[in-house]
Amino acid sequence: MNPLNEEKLIVVWSTADKEVASKMVFMYTLNAKKFSWWQEITLIVWGPSA
Repeated sequence: MNPLNEEKLIVVWSTADKEVASKMVFMYTLNAKKFSWWQEITLIVWGPSA
């Protein structure tokens, strides 16, 4: 057990800017999952992006 939860990634997407979503948020979370950079990945959609 890792008390710091270093194997978990939480990304908060909080902007309505579509370019930020496509070039950062989606790209990073997809590749993090695809290449197993993190064991658990959570994307939280918050604010204007929701």
